[in-house]
Amino acid sequence: MTGSATVGKYQLVVDRKEFLAALKAIARFRRRRGGFVRFAYADGELAIAMPDVTIRITAQGTWPTEVTMTGEWVKRMARVPPAGDPVTVTYDGTRVLIGTTVIPAVRAR
Repeated sequence: MTGSATVGKYQLVVDRKEFLAALKAIARFRRRRGGFVRFAYADGELAIAMPDVTIRITAQGTWPTEVTMTGEWVKRMARVPPAGDPVTVTYDGTRVLIGTTVIPAVRAR
């Protein structure tokens, strides 16, 4: 990509305990609903959402508008969470990286 279409690298830092609690809650809903998970950042909070549920946790950094990905990774990550505190969540234009987990993602337009 070139010119104004270039996507920068976006990164948020979140508290590990808050992130894990959010993942466990989303995993429970995902089991019943399936589908996609969206990440959005505003006013110092990362919103982790899927149909019928949105959980907000404190975050710092920069993030584009909404980023959508399949929810298949949530349950696995809730069971085997990323190491380190705080947790770094990165979006590079085509994927979200959480610890060593790479998740294909699409930015809302």
